Order: sequence, then structure tokens, then C-alpha cells
Amino acid sequence: MELNTSFAAFLAGLEARIGGSGTLRLVLQPLFAILLGMRDGRHDAQAGRPPYLWAVLFYRGHRRAAVKQGAVAIAKPFVTALATDAVLSYITLGTVYPGETLAVGCLLVALPYAVARAATNRLLRRRARLPA
Repeated sequence: MELNTSFAAFLAGLEARIGGSGTLRLVLQPLFAILLGMRDGRHDAQAGRPPYLWAVLFYRGHRRAAVKQGAVAIAKPFVTALATDAVLSYITLGTVYPGETLAVGCLLVALPYAVARAATNRLLRRRARLPA
């Protein structure tokens, strides 16, 4: 019962962040992450590496290198998203909830980056196989 209440409070906090000030970041941060993912997906395709999410989940030999390279590429936008959310949370809610801040960073930056990187790689590799 307590877990259900905590989760409801967590969702309410996320809802307050979405509807509050700083909604422009809801567009800009994922857009920037997607552009970075597309850039890195293109590099992966040119190097012949498997799609990012596929490599992280299923290729044991590529997993460590893929996670490390992805973490380096996404570090600055991710930290920026965390700092922005923490400041906006403090201004609008009067406090900072680290769990919600981390969830917002993952949803706005990490997830769009990983999906865009994998999709771009797959699209470019598929296009390269088609006859001219």
C-alpha cells in the first residue's frame, strides 16, 4: 500500500514538472539528444558496428565499449538535463527530489539518444544494402 502511494506521489511530481515553467526544455533536450544519437548512429553504421541498443543488450563483446562510448557522448546533455530539472524543481516545488530528477533526465535525454542512435544505424545499414 505504501509503495502504491509513493508511486502516485512520484507520478504527481512528474506531472507538476511537465505542466510547470521550463516546458521548452521538454522539446529542446530530447531534440538535442536525438541529434547526438543520429550522429553516433551514423558513425556506428560507417564502422560496421551493430545498432546501439542491440549491442548493449545482446552482444557481450561489444557491450562494455558501447555503454562506455554512449555514456561519454551523452554525459554533458544528461548532466545539463539533471541540473535544469533540479533548479526548476526547486523554483516551482520548493524542493528537489533526486529520484524524479533522474527519471526526467532518463526520459528526456538518455532514452531519445539510445533510440535515435540505434534507429539511425539500422536505417543507414539497410539503405546501404539496397541497390543504387
